[in-house]
Amino acid sequence: MNLIEKLGGYTEAKRAVENDVLEQFAPYTHETARKELLEYRREHKIYEVGDYVLTIDACFSVEPLKLVEYCGSEFKYTFPGHFGYILKSKMSTAWRHATDAEIEANKRLPHVGDTVSYGAYFCGEFETGRGKITQIDKDYITLDNHMIVDISEIVQ
Repeated sequence: MNLIEKLGGYTEAKRAVENDVLEQFAPYTHETARKELLEYRREHKIYEVGDYVLTIDACFSVEPLKLVEYCGSEFKYTFPGHFGYILKSKMSTAWRHATDAEIEANKRLPHVGDTVSYGAYFCGEFETGRGKITQIDKDYITLDNHMIVDISEIVQ
């Protein structure tokens, strides 16, 4: 049973972390509890200040954006030298949490469900298009329009 289940839900688990009452729930530490809470938010499309996000449309942002403030109906985000606002109502349909690997690399990595643009040579002609990623292999991605594209041909 995980910490969230033990404490009766996400809100209670978050409160336990914030109020520093984890010692009675060994072997949980603040680090493991925070990771569990983040994984829960990622799975359930819950967004909070401090989270890193990317749009589902890969053409909008290359770097993960950090949510720095909640302003009633929208989040303020930052990335080096810039800031902006995201309507909370759009978070679960147009945005996703950045993965740990994307945060560490400070760039978008191919992700199933993202919409991407591509430019590739097919039968000697350059072709462009857009599609939603449905599968990722080592060097290729498969799009919902059944195109198989070399990862290097994704336009970011």
